[in-house]
Amino acid sequence: MNKKVEIFDTSLRDWFQGSKKIAKVDDKIQISKVLDEFWVDSIEVWFARASSDDFEAIDKVSKMVNARVYSLARANIEDINQAYEALKDGNNYWIHTFIWTSPSHREKLWKNQEEILESVKKYVWYTNDLLKWKWKLMFSPEDALRTERDFLYKVIEVAKQYWAEIINIPDTVWFAQPEQIKEIITQSRKIVWNNVDLSIHAHNDLWNASANSLAALLAWADMIQWTFPPLFWERAWNTDLVQVITNLIKCRDYFQLELNEKIVLENIYPLVTRISEIVWERIPEKFPIIWRWVHTHWSWIHQDWVNKRSDTYEILSPEEIWLVREQSFFLTNLSWRAWLKNAIKKYFLIDLEEDKLDLFYDKFMQLTKTRDYIEMDDIRELLNSNWFEIKRYVSLDDYNVTLTWEERILAESIFYSKNSENHVKEYWVWPVDAIFKTIKKKYDLENEVELIDFTIDALWKKTEALAKVYMKLKIWDIIYEEESINKDIVKASINAYLNWLDRILRDKNNKNSLQNW
Repeated sequence: MNKKVEIFDTSLRDWFQGSKKIAKVDDKIQISKVLDEFWVDSIEVWFARASSDDFEAIDKVSKMVNARVYSLARANIEDINQAYEALKDGNNYWIHTFIWTSPSHREKLWKNQEEILESVKKYVWYTNDLLKWKWKLMFSPEDALRTERDFLYKVIEVAKQYWAEIINIPDTVWFAQPEQIKEIITQSRKIVWNNVDLSIHAHNDLWNASANSLAALLAWADMIQWTFPPLFWERAWNTDLVQVITNLIKCRDYFQLELNEKIVLENIYPLVTRISEIVWERIPEKFPIIWRWVHTHWSWIHQDWVNKRSDTYEILSPEEIWLVREQSFFLTNLSWRAWLKNAIKKYFLIDLEEDKLDLFYDKFMQLTKTRDYIEMDDIRELLNSNWFEIKRYVSLDDYNVTLTWEERILAESIFYSKNSENHVKEYWVWPVDAIFKTIKKKYDLENEVELIDFTIDALWKKTEALAKVYMKLKIWDIIYEEESINKDIVKASINAYLNWLDRILRDKNNKNSLQNW
């Protein structure tokens, strides 16, 4: 049978060390529930001794999740006692204690190698005795990869002798290459045999963490310590859990390793977006595996064959992680006829005949010479100026939108037809949200629409930058995506939203539409 890999999640620890958002107890509880739902095996909540909030979070999380809950503790009496007090009433708790072992880190303790070894004996034994040998102990020699090899192996041997259940090898400041990780895990396995589990903790300062962690697994490590996007901080964070999991699942025959059977790729994107909402952190659009631009194709060869058979250029489809997409409007001067035809058919429900497609493609290529960025509004205008008059059911040109402020607290959004006295008002703290609420009220969409994603980017990072708005919306289980660019952030947002609404109203009135009306 394939060996099973344990998931040790350090997200709460590393997020706390670097996020600008203050980590409230309730935030940690919510995130822990999400991680537990994903079925991570262990969650390290943070230092019990760090603050009263951390003590409370560890105490509460340990009582409510199925995963093993760890508190971190330096190898000293006070830290270990606090960790125990925070965990002792929990369901399934472990203590993770560590000591500095590299030459530069030993200076923090003013201890030589022999004194470090004595501390390992003392505090590993003390922790197990405090736990009454009932619960479990993880031990880490911090900065292991910059520790002298012979001394590192002595530390591991002592930790084993004094009954550490798991020995974790931290590459604390990024130092190792994959082959070095394999060598250390292999040698450590000879020391501990099967009596002790081995874990790897890799930092990502030079983006080696995932490769190093996978190398450790190939050397038969039992556990990887990783973070769940977007909980990335403490310099350049630990191994990305999503990258490693996807490698193990998609390349199962190569690694011959198993994860908990409850871990499925389809849960990844929904869980990442839920965590993003809790911590107010957005993952970059080109981040591996889980963000939308990674699943987009620009080259005409790629676009053509993805249209015909997606697995020619996609080892992982966005649907496998529940990243549902339209892929309608990624059009550049690298796009070829087939992709342009497909985008027009998806977005406008117009199927261009070949002779018209050839002519339209020439006009499209001329347009790319005068534009830095192609929007679907540009394609609409191009279609209207040639063979089609695309009916619009609603557009920004039909309305006036006014925003005013009352005591700098509430934004008043007034949305009304230019040729009518009728108007709809909405009050809200955020101006764009006030506009969206106004439009939903006017078109009776209050309970129908789910805004899945909304981003505002500045093009091109200067004071005269344009605002690019992207939104993904779901209505009646149908996904729509929109983008809009404008000098005004609010107008860009409104235009994207009204373009979406126009397509909704069009589909509702189009008997040939395949939408669920």
